Amino acid sequence: MDVLTTLGLNARDFIWHTINFIVLIVLLSRFLYRPIVAMLDERTRRIQESLEAAERARADVAQADRERDELLASARREIQEMIRSAEPRPALTRQEREWTYSQP
Repeated sequence: MDVLTTLGLNARDFIWHTINFIVLIVLLSRFLYRPIVAMLDERTRRIQESLEAAERARADVAQADRERDELLASARREIQEMIRSAEPRPALTRQEREWTYSQP
C-alpha cells in the first residue's frame, strides 16, 4: 500500500482502473479485434484467389503463345512447300516447250 500512496493512488482507484482496463480489453476484443481479424482473413482469401486467377491467366497466355507459334510455323512450312512446288513448274514448262519445238 505504501507504493500506491507514494504514486498518488489509493487502493480503491487502482482496483477500479484495473477493472475498467479488463472491461476495455474484453469489449475491444469482442467488438473490434474479431471483426478486424475476420476482415483481414477475407482480404487474404480474396488476394489469394486473385493470385491464382492471375497464374491461370498467365498459363492461358503461354498456351495461346505456343499455339500461335505452332500455327505460324505450320503456315511458314506450307508457304515454303508451295514456293518449292511452284519453282519447278516453269522449268518443266520450258523443258516441255523446248521438247515440243525440237520435235519435227
